[in-house]
Amino acid sequence: MTIMRPASFAFFFITLFLIAPLYAQSEQATVCFYYKRQNPVNPDAGYTFFIVNNKQASGQFVLRYAPKSKFPYIDLGRPISGVNDVEVAQMLSNRIASFFSDYDRRKLSTPLQFRDLIDIITDGSRVLKQVNLATYGVKDRVLAFDADAADANYMLLKEPNALEAGALYNLVVGSWKTNTAQLDYRERVLKSSVARDLLTSQTIQKAFEIELPSEPQKQELTAEIRALINNTEERATYALIVAALAVLAAGFLGLIIFSELRKRVEQFNKFESRLKHLDIKINRPFYQQASEKDSSSEASSSRTTEYLLARLSALEQKLGVQSGNALMLHNDVAKQIQSLAQQHWHTLQQSTVFSEQPELLGRLQIYFSELFAALPDLDNGLPLKTFIQKHIVPHIDRIDSLFQTEPDAALNTPEVVTNYFKDLMQLLDIKEIDIKQKVSKFDIEKHEKAGVILKTPLDSGTIIKVVRRGFIYNGTVRKAQVVKAE
Repeated sequence: MTIMRPASFAFFFITLFLIAPLYAQSEQATVCFYYKRQNPVNPDAGYTFFIVNNKQASGQFVLRYAPKSKFPYIDLGRPISGVNDVEVAQMLSNRIASFFSDYDRRKLSTPLQFRDLIDIITDGSRVLKQVNLATYGVKDRVLAFDADAADANYMLLKEPNALEAGALYNLVVGSWKTNTAQLDYRERVLKSSVARDLLTSQTIQKAFEIELPSEPQKQELTAEIRALINNTEERATYALIVAALAVLAAGFLGLIIFSELRKRVEQFNKFESRLKHLDIKINRPFYQQASEKDSSSEASSSRTTEYLLARLSALEQKLGVQSGNALMLHNDVAKQIQSLAQQHWHTLQQSTVFSEQPELLGRLQIYFSELFAALPDLDNGLPLKTFIQKHIVPHIDRIDSLFQTEPDAALNTPEVVTNYFKDLMQLLDIKEIDIKQKVSKFDIEKHEKAGVILKTPLDSGTIIKVVRRGFIYNGTVRKAQVVKAE
């Protein structure tokens, strides 16, 4: 029977005292911090960190200290100036505190508190140690792996049953699975880029007894090889010069061609403009009756109004209807549309909205006349659904566009016109898609994206403005065009 000596007995209990906390409470969640210093001489230079828990790994990130306040922050590759303490603490919480199963948010909410936490984790020089973070309300088993200490104590990584080897194994696996390394430990570490980012190549070489690729031996060059190299370099130089000249020549030729094409385009534009001018002159008799009144003295807006009224007169002549007379219709729906539109037209003529905008009223009269001209289609058997799609919806869109400053501007149709739309849609049982700007969410079934606006305080997908109305009729949807927040 072997009798344990007192020194061996004491050593056994000391070892048991140091290692037992690492094995205690195996049912606890485990969080392991892996770190190495950016500058071993100056800790203020920051750390490279990896974090692993039972579910996931953080991936590599760099933690640095602000020059003046010495507060830690996550290096995102851009200056930290202009970022307040709340944003810094939020980034630290997302990167570090989120790996704990639970913690006291009152004690981990400021950069100063995170600095104290990092000091506790990085304190000491042991390769692997257990850290007590109960002060912060953390109940997990927290370990800290010092890569700089591992470089100096690589022997601890050779033994798969060692806790240090188990910690390295869990890092390359990507989550904490076991306290000791498995059979594929060596293969996983040698293939892992994460291990190479954490440990030096010399440490991996010594721990796993591999040979690094050596530099090829330099051989003396013979005179013939040197001459061949010089000749090749000379030819390559000539080839580069020729290629450069060719590029310059191609660029100069391209500039000449571009200049010539631009001249041709300008000539073509002038020719097209002249052609349009001649075309207007040729077709002028069609509008002559309405456009020749005081043409030499009236302002531009009056001429535009007369031009629109001339188009209206031409449409009435094509339909064989005298101005102001109603069409003789037989279809009941057509009669109802005609009566409703005539009532609202008289209301619109007397509205103050158009009192100072005769040009706008002239265009509106054109759109009403086009609607009246389309009504005989219902007498001729055109289905009501087709009539709505072909005439009613475009009629509403055209009138809406009169009050938009640009195609993608928000709808700004006056209330007197909107009342006409409501009565017309009620008559035809058309439902308008209800949208509350800056409240309603984008729905792919009812809305069509006309544009997006970035950097807005609204939630992503919130509709900012309506560019075109949406309608539902008899199960058919004409989507509304909207601009939403991204």
